[in-house]
Amino acid sequence: MDYKLNKEASNSFYTECFSKWILSGEHTVLRGGEALVFPFKNKSLKFSYKVKETDTSLKLKISGEFGNDLEILFTGLLEKALSKVVQSLVHLKGEIEVTNNIPLGSGLGASASLCVAVARFFCYQRWIQEDHIIDFAKDLENIFHGESSGVDVTVVHLEKPLCFRRNEKPIELNLSWQPCWALTYSGQRGITKECVEKVKALREINFNLANRIDEQMKMATNLCKKSLTEDFNEASLKNLTEGLALGRGCFDQWELTPQKALTIEALTVEGIRPLVVKPTGSGNGGYVLSLWKSRVSHPDLVWIG
Repeated sequence: MDYKLNKEASNSFYTECFSKWILSGEHTVLRGGEALVFPFKNKSLKFSYKVKETDTSLKLKISGEFGNDLEILFTGLLEKALSKVVQSLVHLKGEIEVTNNIPLGSGLGASASLCVAVARFFCYQRWIQEDHIIDFAKDLENIFHGESSGVDVTVVHLEKPLCFRRNEKPIELNLSWQPCWALTYSGQRGITKECVEKVKALREINFNLANRIDEQMKMATNLCKKSLTEDFNEASLKNLTEGLALGRGCFDQWELTPQKALTIEALTVEGIRPLVVKPTGSGNGGYVLSLWKSRVSHPDLVWIG
């Protein structure tokens, strides 16, 4: 974890929070299902704070490839966070700089990274304890998600592949083999809060169907987990493919598969096709995950691992 809680030098602070992606368990994790989630160190959010004796007010500087996405959100989030520890902006003097290279609405955990960075900063300020960072960040993430399971902020803070179940201690996921999987941007932005509300609405309309989809996602997660924790062979690749296909089917039934998501055909390179393609994250936009037998050269593919 790249963050500095220097108790001797109280005039500066720095942290870097990496993005994440989810293999399986999306949405169902809110109702007790397990999720398999991974850090994604290709993109990150950096947060720094410096104060001088001559500073009389707080200055904010937001930059990065996707810094504009945070311009409107950051001050409101910071004020909300300060109110939780009975502080206000007038108690902060100096300069906060946020450099954001994680796109919002991508399924890569931009909001989680921001919330974890703020929580780590509050720990540095001694406004919260270090073992409260995840819970505090989860509470902040409710602003973005409506209801946060905590999966995103947990993997962002711990920076390890995890088997995550709500209200339980996460377990590190140790892979027995490395699949050929990649991320690709779907071409449209997804709004997590809207997706969560859509899945909840289905439960009101058709409770039995909603339960069946949750059970299907749990089966998907179990197949993926079984595959990744056993020695590699044709059966393990088959289980992973089937698990991802089941997960894709859940997004289809929730009507959260991005309309512009790249299909198997669109990702086919010289006759070589991905085994399966599914959304990662809340869906309805953002990145999609593809699984391959072997790596190929494609400008839209970002290989993982």
